[in-house]
Amino acid sequence: MKTTPPLLLYLLLCCQTTESLSDKRVILGGNVTLDCELDNKDIYWVFMKPPESLALIFRTFTADSIKPAFFDQRLKSKYSSKTLSRLFISYITKDELGIYYCEKVDTTGLQLSNGTKLYTT
Repeated sequence: MKTTPPLLLYLLLCCQTTESLSDKRVILGGNVTLDCELDNKDIYWVFMKPPESLALIFRTFTADSIKPAFFDQRLKSKYSSKTLSRLFISYITKDELGIYYCEKVDTTGLQLSNGTKLYTT
């Protein structure tokens, strides 16, 4: 499978309009589940905290494994995926506030979900 060059992915996310974002209010110290509307079990979860850079969280279940493949092993204690298209975030801190996307790469190219912006009051 082809991977998306990080710069291209970053440009796609940065240039996406805020109109396609949905807001989700969270409580610090709580948990949240985000749903991916893309119809594919082989997706990537991506996090962006403006103005910082993009971070790949994990790739969900692949043909070779039923466990997510984490890009940074330190994220295992914070993020999980108990179903094919959901991201579960435990014990939310200010570090997890930002914009989350799911994406998939297939023969037609890159498909990016509408983002979900986590915020607190």
